[in-house]
Amino acid sequence: MRSEAAINRSDFRRRLRSKLLMAVLLASIAAWLLAALAVAAYDQWTFRDSVTQELSHKARLLSFNLTAALAFEDRQAASDILSTLRDTPAIAKSCLYDAENSLFAKFDSNGENRCSKTADSFGGPIAVDSYHIHVLEPISFQGKPIGALLIEESLPSLASRLPQYGLALLVVLLALGVGFLLLRGALQRILFTPIERLAQVARSVTVNNELDARADVATASSS
Repeated sequence: MRSEAAINRSDFRRRLRSKLLMAVLLASIAAWLLAALAVAAYDQWTFRDSVTQELSHKARLLSFNLTAALAFEDRQAASDILSTLRDTPAIAKSCLYDAENSLFAKFDSNGENRCSKTADSFGGPIAVDSYHIHVLEPISFQGKPIGALLIEESLPSLASRLPQYGLALLVVLLALGVGFLLLRGALQRILFTPIERLAQVARSVTVNNELDARADVATASSS
């Protein structure tokens, strides 16, 4: 039958090992969460910037094609050109305004009338909110402004874009798993064994009154 001292030593080792493993596990989980947050922040910053640049480029090309229709007040031609945006599902609407800032032609992906009657309601050339990006591109003919083109693109949710980062997050998770195993072994060698030997010496002094008991901590930590 095991002695009380042996049972205490076994219980001490178990509790100490559990606490060390829990500390390492929590540190690994925290590191993974930080990595996920970093990926999300990077996506939010770079994705919106790239979409804005792409939409601005698209607005410049489209406004160039609309110049003649706007200059000669050909509403049908302008509507036909705007309808080509139907091939881009992310485009929610496009509104063409004349020199008086009045609505000249429009395209709406839902077939609704979501264009403002004037372009004055837009404060700047680019506006970004949580769900849309608006780009307002001025149109000139022979050096004179003749109108403006507004394009609105819907932004996909962050959750729908995260799968493209799944591989990166998986690699981070695997790296943290390997690091967890390595750190567990290092803690076992560097902390657990010396602490256990010190605890054994402390018990020898207090229980058996062995005042000359010593623990070779340096040897324990290097073994």
